[in-house]
Amino acid sequence: MLSAEHYDGRGDGRSAFNRYEAGLQQHISLLRNRRVIALRGLISITDTGANTEVPFCLQRTLGGPDDLRGFRRFRFRDRHLLLLQAEYRWEIFTAVDGALFYDAGKVASRREDLDF
Repeated sequence: MLSAEHYDGRGDGRSAFNRYEAGLQQHISLLRNRRVIALRGLISITDTGANTEVPFCLQRTLGGPDDLRGFRRFRFRDRHLLLLQAEYRWEIFTAVDGALFYDAGKVASRREDLDF
């Protein structure tokens, strides 16, 4: 997934910015689809000009059941985002699955701070 977006909230240029996102997702099936390794990565970069602000409600967030599952929804918020996830799922018996997962993510106000 690749996306590029332009925001110009008030039309005065003070809240205008561009956002670029790239995401990868891969599922690897094992043992006749009874076991699956799921991998996901996402990076979001917000490009702002001088004296430009990103409104609080449009900042990227981490936390909740879709990304950092150990934290409440919208727990972390800033301009830039990096997320890596790995999950191992297996069938315990019919209609009951088990899963082990690892989530790592970071939000930052500067692009240079997106690291682990």
